[in-house]
Amino acid sequence: EISKQTINYTDNKNVLSYVYNNDLKENILLFYKEIMLFFKEKGVKTIDSIIDIFERINSEVSDKSIDIKDITSNEAFRAYQKSVLKEIEEVIDSNIQDFKEFVKNSLVSLFKKNIIDIAKTIYSSDKELSDKEIFAILDKAIVLNTFVGKITTLFFTVRPITGLTGDNALVTKNICDFVELDVKGSISGEVIETLNDIDLQEAAENSTLFTRLTPTQKERIIKALQAKGNVVGFLGDGINDAPALKAADVGISVNNATDIAKETADIILLEKNLTALEEGVVEGRKVFGNIIKYIRMGSSSNFGNMISPTIASIFLPFLPMLPIQILLNNFLYDISQIAIPTDSVDKEYINNPKPWNIKMIQRFMLIFGPISSIFDLVTFLIGLLLKISPASFHTFWFLESITTQTLVIFIIRTSKIPFIQSKPSKPLLFSAFGIVGLAYLIVYSFIGKFFGFVKLPISFIGIIFMLVITYLISVQFIKVLFTKKFSYNE
Repeated sequence: EISKQTINYTDNKNVLSYVYNNDLKENILLFYKEIMLFFKEKGVKTIDSIIDIFERINSEVSDKSIDIKDITSNEAFRAYQKSVLKEIEEVIDSNIQDFKEFVKNSLVSLFKKNIIDIAKTIYSSDKELSDKEIFAILDKAIVLNTFVGKITTLFFTVRPITGLTGDNALVTKNICDFVELDVKGSISGEVIETLNDIDLQEAAENSTLFTRLTPTQKERIIKALQAKGNVVGFLGDGINDAPALKAADVGISVNNATDIAKETADIILLEKNLTALEEGVVEGRKVFGNIIKYIRMGSSSNFGNMISPTIASIFLPFLPMLPIQILLNNFLYDISQIAIPTDSVDKEYINNPKPWNIKMIQRFMLIFGPISSIFDLVTFLIGLLLKISPASFHTFWFLESITTQTLVIFIIRTSKIPFIQSKPSKPLLFSAFGIVGLAYLIVYSFIGKFFGFVKLPISFIGIIFMLVITYLISVQFIKVLFTKKFSYNE
């Protein structure tokens, strides 16, 4: 039992000491083993030997002298780790969201029992804590930083962090060692001054630490990395960092930075927590994904709606829909799309950044727009064959049009099978079906006469239903072909 004095959770050593001396070693080893099993399930075939090492060390965990470093310093472990590193990198790249979710869930499940007393003491409360609060405590206790951090450095890497500083090389290297940041080549400002832009590009690619730099030299290194095709983020808080912050693709500063650094930066961190950046990137990709959904849907729908009346004017002796009905159609359609920002985005879409690809939007519009026109023309043909009145024709096309162009969002919003492999948000479901229902309510209520609608026989509703189902299936089929030919998520 932990005594009920308040623990200062910013004092990492005290908290970590409690965590480490209260039988968490076994859980830490189990956590490592679960990570290895994750990789095995994802197809890393050579991982078994590492799992065997974990089982052997775990069997010795009762020996209180064992240290977690026994794992990472084990020669056999390091050799196997090196042999599967590339394979593990590929697995994580293709399953990054699953991996992050797995790590989070494993941490909560494995450490929850042991950490609960610390958590309650820190919160000074006996309340039941949520998994989110437990996970926050794990972070405060630097279990996350110490152990999960080792997972990231041992088993996969992104582009090495490049350090740019005006400080002395020895001091900087000591700090890098302290935070376990590998240094791959170090170059001083004096050497940078002698390099031309081409040579600097090569140096920037092959080195991760640059010391004794002037503000101009920091800016040059940023531009050199960009010239080699890198998207560069720069974190700085001083006056000397301003040129580099401006040159970087994303300039990041902190709340207590100098005024000029904060004014130059694109992002200002209010807390000492870089996970806010990750969350921001993920949310940004979700927002961009939902914007693309709306643009794809709007452009293809408008293109189709432009084609349909143009062709209809050739053989119809009257307007296919009255102007006020078109305005009502557009108004209802726009309202149905208000909920798109709340929609979920497929994990595959947010794994990687997506560029603004106008050619893909044009291609999508030119392929999917005419599909809706084909079904509009089929609607026109049915109306002519049944020899219905112009008012009935207007109502018939209005209902078919609003239903197809509103419900097609569920097909367009994902590259997967809608509702089965990818589910929309509840607000989007409510808005889309709600607007379709409202359109039918307007037609079949006294309001309809103000827009020139007439009540259609129930058999026409059945025809519309069959047209809508056929249309949605056709769009899904074309989408599958489109995805095979082009990348739907670009």
